[in-house]
Amino acid sequence: MATIDFWGETYEVPEGHVCVHTRAVSGGEGGLNRNFDYFPSDELEEAAPTYDGCDLVFVDHHYQFTDDLDSYDDGIDRSRTRGYVMAQHYDPETDAIYLLIAVDKRYHELSELILDGSIASVSMGCTCRTYCSICGGEFDDVNPCECGACPTYIGTMHGSDIVYDVLRDIEFYEISVLAETSADPKALFVEVVDCD
Repeated sequence: MATIDFWGETYEVPEGHVCVHTRAVSGGEGGLNRNFDYFPSDELEEAAPTYDGCDLVFVDHHYQFTDDLDSYDDGIDRSRTRGYVMAQHYDPETDAIYLLIAVDKRYHELSELILDGSIASVSMGCTCRTYCSICGGEFDDVNPCECGACPTYIGTMHGSDIVYDVLRDIEFYEISVLAETSADPKALFVEVVDCD
């Protein structure tokens, strides 16, 4: 029986799975990612439990929506999920959420890429409200903030400050293992354990 340690708890690796302990989302001072999304520490800590029971582990965020709302009230088709989240932990010292993910070995190629280190990072998927880093006003894709910097000028300079979006009321709904570059450069695997 293979086991993996995750923040002081020992978990049995489910038969037919590869377990991945990974840093998933960074917050606070190091929380501005390459997409210019910023996760405040208090919001990140509060949102961590939304990963409990998450059955959506994708590859490079490749998923689709479904009209079958009787089966999936969130409207996401589960046919492309490759595993599930076994546990989550918010660590205030590193200001990050860590996940323990079980990836189904029936997806042989994906499992091999994880085991040989070719795939070693993740990217989160969430819903949230977004606020401008310059004026603090709420905005979305259609309605700009009060100063007009967001969403049009995200990633550019406003005087001596960079424009980015501050995420609040966050709910995580998926995690993707990545063959591509992660928006969060710290969202890397910590440990991988095979069931064999």
